[in-house]
Amino acid sequence: MRKAILVLALLLALTSSFGQNNNSGASGGKASDSASAPAKNAAAPAKKKPVPKPAPKQDNPSYSPCGVFNKNSAESNADDKWFSLGESANKHFFYNPHRTTCEPKTGVLKSWIKEEHKNTDSDFALVLYEFKCKTNQMRVRTVIEYDKTGSVLETTNHGDDPWQDVAPNTAGETMMKTVCRRP
Repeated sequence: MRKAILVLALLLALTSSFGQNNNSGASGGKASDSASAPAKNAAAPAKKKPVPKPAPKQDNPSYSPCGVFNKNSAESNADDKWFSLGESANKHFFYNPHRTTCEPKTGVLKSWIKEEHKNTDSDFALVLYEFKCKTNQMRVRTVIEYDKTGSVLETTNHGDDPWQDVAPNTAGETMMKTVCRRP
């Protein structure tokens, strides 16, 4: 009889210990999302560290190796068309951001500028300018003159002409600000 009582006591102890584990152990039972109070002798559950939220994407300006001020990526999605830069006494200047390239090793920005000649029946030129945005200098590399039908009249290569500082309040300054995307 003592053996039977001992076996019953052990079975009772084992079954009651399975029921007191808040259904969170490997013993089975239904898992519950509700918070229940832990037993007095049970270890406190480990607190989870809050996961930091990713920082919102900021539109911080940056500079390319050529010194170009990049405000945002919307500029790179602009249409492939010519935008007016302004006029001088005898020319109207146009800029196309898709006709601009950066040479990271030299820090030189190359851009084709369209120049429509006034009083010449729609003759125009495409001029390859080089810009050093960091030092505020520019020079002309190539000039291709066209007639009003788009036929090439003349091509002039300027080779290694010297760099020139950009004078204030000139078409060159407007080009420099636009091509280098200065604020």
